Amino acid sequence: MKDKEVYKNLLTALDQMKSDTAEYLDKKLWKEITLPQTYEELLLALSKDELQDISQHYGFRNISSLKKKDLVHYLVQQLPYQITQELKLMDEHRYLFLKQFVSEDDKVFQAVLVDDYDNRLVNYWRKTGLILSGSSQGQRVLFMPSELQNVFHALDHEALQSKLKQNTEWLRLTYGMLYYYGVMGHMTILAKLEELTGVRPDYQEFHTILLRGSEYYDAPKMDSYGYWAHQNVHDVDALLKEQRARADVDYYRFSKSKLLKAGAPDYFDDTPAFQRLHDYFSTHYQMTEKEAKDLAAECQHIVNQINEPSAIFDFLKTTIEFPDVESVQRLADVVMFFWNNTRQWALKGHSPAELGTGANPGLSSQPENLHIPFDTNLPFATPAVRPAPSGQTLGSPHSKSSNPTVTDLKTRQKTGRNDPCPCRSGKKFKHCCGGL
Repeated sequence: MKDKEVYKNLLTALDQMKSDTAEYLDKKLWKEITLPQTYEELLLALSKDELQDISQHYGFRNISSLKKKDLVHYLVQQLPYQITQELKLMDEHRYLFLKQFVSEDDKVFQAVLVDDYDNRLVNYWRKTGLILSGSSQGQRVLFMPSELQNVFHALDHEALQSKLKQNTEWLRLTYGMLYYYGVMGHMTILAKLEELTGVRPDYQEFHTILLRGSEYYDAPKMDSYGYWAHQNVHDVDALLKEQRARADVDYYRFSKSKLLKAGAPDYFDDTPAFQRLHDYFSTHYQMTEKEAKDLAAECQHIVNQINEPSAIFDFLKTTIEFPDVESVQRLADVVMFFWNNTRQWALKGHSPAELGTGANPGLSSQPENLHIPFDTNLPFATPAVRPAPSGQTLGSPHSKSSNPTVTDLKTRQKTGRNDPCPCRSGKKFKHCCGGL
């Protein structure tokens, strides 16, 4: 009881800390200001820490000892010369966002009203020094200082377009690769981009482009050893260990169009295997389409994070109810089909079924009847979702087997409990995919 009280108090304290931080950031970003003002006046209204953030963004050196007024003077002199280079590190989305702050008439100051623009993104733009924020006459506004608008007008925007297009493609392809591979080294990404586009990006330039993109999109993330990881990867080291254990497995060769599609924000690969799991939940249990999709999506997340099929069951037994042995067997068939036909980070974008056949085929829409031994004494937790009432259609009939087996898809030989697992993890079958 005491531990629960401590845990509850800790959660309350964390929630309060988050609330206080958000409130502080909100006040900092939306201070009351008078517009228009000169760039120097606007920068003088910022704190010394905020000015240092701008300096750090551009890599300015030997300025930490400058007094605030001198630092402002330095930034006013330097930032107009940084605009062209900064734009060359952006993608088309950020360029178009900036463009809306520049009026057709370079003598007219233009501010954009915002209601619910993400404070994280506001903070990103303020660190560039190109866009500032505040409250003017009770309304929240974002704006580009007039001095920078004049520089923006004078740029050769036609010549800039090809670079923005190239950056956009590089970022989308990189995000798409990380969606399927989970983690990659910087040099590996460069080599893959050269294969896909015919152009090898400059190491340092591309590194900066990725860093800028990571700050803006809050993804991907880079570890201290220079590996880039998808934002949903929890343990980069563990994933790298799994991939290195399969040194003979190359990255799955996705088409350029497939990776560009996967690199789009909020992309989700709704595969036949995923759809079958989703349909099972929505057919056999009383839940909405969204609940069924969210449950299946969590199973897909588990596939990539834990890399053991038994982990899906560990999760599901705390979420849904299994009224009898037959219901567990039916779900086991669906889960194993889902597992075998889902692309996995540990397998470098392959599915277990693809590695088992040694081919690069599309996903099969027909399930394999894999039967998993079931422990009838397994304790199941109280369900959050109840089974459908009797009389409701329960989907396709379930074929039973009195002698369940697990077969290596490559050799077509039965896999023993102490044999190496067919998924090439290097573990014994009983400690890996045989865990179910």
